Amino acid sequence: MKVNLLFFAQLRDLAGVRDREVGIAAGSTLADLIEQLCVEYGADFRHQIETAQGLRIMVNGRENEVLQGRETELKEG
Repeated sequence: MKVNLLFFAQLRDLAGVRDREVGIAAGSTLADLIEQLCVEYGADFRHQIETAQGLRIMVNGRENEVLQGRETELKEG
């Protein structure tokens, strides 16, 4: 399935794009997607994901922490 991503601030700089579409396996979680992006974009991207103060990860306009955190299952789009 495909999901749409928007990057901001340091993550946008590291990814080199503001938005993109990514293919992931059906049933993937936010943690799966983050790992896929860290492998693709490298150690600096991973470091930002793991250490950035105030990092907000949103799924369909809602903070992942009010959902199921990084175990939130992603859906098409």
